[in-house]
Amino acid sequence: MLFRSAGKGFSASGLSTYIYCPLKFYFEQIAKIRSDEDLIGINPMVFGRILHKTMELIYSGQKSLTPDFFNKVISQIEYYVDQATSLEYSSRELYGNDYLLIKVIEELVGKIIAIDKETPTLQILNLEEKFSFVHPLKEGEQILIKGIFDRLDFTNNTIRILDYKTGSGNVSIPKDVSSVFTNSDNKIVFQLLLYVYILSKTSPEKNNTLFINKNVIAGAYMLKKNVDRKSTRLN
Repeated sequence: MLFRSAGKGFSASGLSTYIYCPLKFYFEQIAKIRSDEDLIGINPMVFGRILHKTMELIYSGQKSLTPDFFNKVISQIEYYVDQATSLEYSSRELYGNDYLLIKVIEELVGKIIAIDKETPTLQILNLEEKFSFVHPLKEGEQILIKGIFDRLDFTNNTIRILDYKTGSGNVSIPKDVSSVFTNSDNKIVFQLLLYVYILSKTSPEKNNTLFINKNVIAGAYMLKKNVDRKSTRLN
């Protein structure tokens, strides 16, 4: 049954769900039942989608970022969030609390932009792009491993895989590395490590010169309490 569900490949989030809660994996990936689908209003999943789409709209087509660009974006955050809300939540009615959540998204986006503005020589390489590779298994079997990187950028001779996190979790590699595969508190670390592995397997196909002699950092903007960019460095 597990392999029948793998026709389109396993994502980093799907694999982490399988490791930490196989029953949840069954409901979500095989039975296609999600607990928050019927919630009224902007639920956590929709909240995350709106924020991700906002950042995608802001940076789409912007390979090189200037102070003037950032200043303009800061004055237009409400517009970008409104556009993202229309795209990600177009078929449902907004309730009173939803308007408050939209304002929270605007604040979080503003803080992300403020951090990015202070990042030297920042270049956006990819936005919401899928990377994947085929991993061989025993007896000739193989499986597709995939991940959608929220953002791939470049600064100070470093390739950064960045993820926007609206939930909570640890983003530092634990002393006991094996706990990455047993402790759900480390699910973000698992995801980031897998993203780096996926990138290492696919980068020659994506661009065979960009990744030569570069450091790689997989990191996350932790947004639940405040904007705090945490990174897991992997050279």
